[in-house]
Amino acid sequence: MAKLARCHIYPDAMTKEAGGEDRQLVGMSIRDGISHVSQAGAGLYDSDIVCHACEQRFHWADDYAIRFWRRALSLEGDFAFPHDVVFELPSYYDGGMLVRTSIGTRPMIEFPCFKADGARLHAFAMNTLYRALLSDRWEFRQVTDQTIAQEVRPTLFGQGRTIDSGRSICLIITRDILGSLTIAPWLKTGDGQDVYLLQMPHLAIYIAADHRPLLPAMEDIKLNGSGSVHVYRRRNPERFELDTAAEAIAAAHPRICKIFGRPRHRKVR
Repeated sequence: MAKLARCHIYPDAMTKEAGGEDRQLVGMSIRDGISHVSQAGAGLYDSDIVCHACEQRFHWADDYAIRFWRRALSLEGDFAFPHDVVFELPSYYDGGMLVRTSIGTRPMIEFPCFKADGARLHAFAMNTLYRALLSDRWEFRQVTDQTIAQEVRPTLFGQGRTIDSGRSICLIITRDILGSLTIAPWLKTGDGQDVYLLQMPHLAIYIAADHRPLLPAMEDIKLNGSGSVHVYRRRNPERFELDTAAEAIAAAHPRICKIFGRPRHRKVR
């Protein structure tokens, strides 16, 4: 029997950079009305879902997504603000958007367009959701749809691409410090379409829960195989994205302060 390996649900490189040199990371959750707080320097992982060989199959997409995440966050590499691609978002997506132009009295925005492999980023998003599905940890209890496994598992062995499943996915970069909050994948319902929301450090990924399209504004920037990737960059998260974190912080504030107040013991090399 193959030995199981530690498998990060969200890439460890992202949480490392969000935590800084000392990896000042705290895990918070509320379960059955009781708050739980712990140091989380090792990130979000599960050691009981895949063997080492299978864990390596995720790297093709994970490593590419990490590099793209750095590009999109710092606006580096091959990208542009094309004037022929403008999108109008509903009012509840207007926080911190990069406004480039306007037509009459109707505010219009446009997003940085990167030369990038949208299919590979789509695989990363679906692989992440699949890892959450495989885990028995209670934090991932909202990811239960077995069609995720049917769409992802064959692609890990070279059979097809997740983007060909038709499931819509879009990427949102959050620049400021609130964007560093990390929340386990959860299912957002309502608005005409249910979506899985993956909140990684400075990156929110919206994944359609089925094969219906996302909201029009998001559907316009969904990942595709054209070689161009549009990213919505904003300053702060939306309020509803912070509700879970706010509840946990309010309940566990004293313990959080205690953890951050502990001296950090670092090895001397």
